[in-house]
Amino acid sequence: MLAEIYSETIARDTAKDRKALQALAKHADMGSRAQLVYIYSLTESSQEIPYPRRGGRVVYIGETQRETGAGKRFGHHVSSSLTEGLSTLINHTLSVYYHSGVSLRLQVFRVTDGRTTKSAERVLLNCHLLHYGAFPMGQGTSGGDNTPRQVAQRYEQDRQLWDECSLLLKNTP
Repeated sequence: MLAEIYSETIARDTAKDRKALQALAKHADMGSRAQLVYIYSLTESSQEIPYPRRGGRVVYIGETQRETGAGKRFGHHVSSSLTEGLSTLINHTLSVYYHSGVSLRLQVFRVTDGRTTKSAERVLLNCHLLHYGAFPMGQGTSGGDNTPRQVAQRYEQDRQLWDECSLLLKNTP
């Protein structure tokens, strides 16, 4: 379903800071209409997020397939400071972690099985919900109903895919 095309740790005051995110606009695999999903997570050296079922590190899961270049999206996720930036693409949680000096890992994946990016993102979100008991803390709205019964039904409908995505989330630093 997914092929990793980028993985990097982003941290303030390093060579790989938010400017590295902006540079992804020129990444060869992130051009016009590239079908991408991505995961922002805390690095291994960071403490875990206390999700209801178990601690985890995933902060945000997203998707993109922009006509103007999918890589352009990443430069807008983290604000230039904690008091600057009005773009609706800015993720407040990612920005607070970044400006607090916490390292974030960004992993970007190409969707390879013909699914839409929205569908692939939904699978990753539902896997996180199943294993950790909540959506990633930086997610914002989740859309749809997510009662325990509905989550279990979605898992049963596509168990193999969920298991593959669950392994991916477990291996995320």
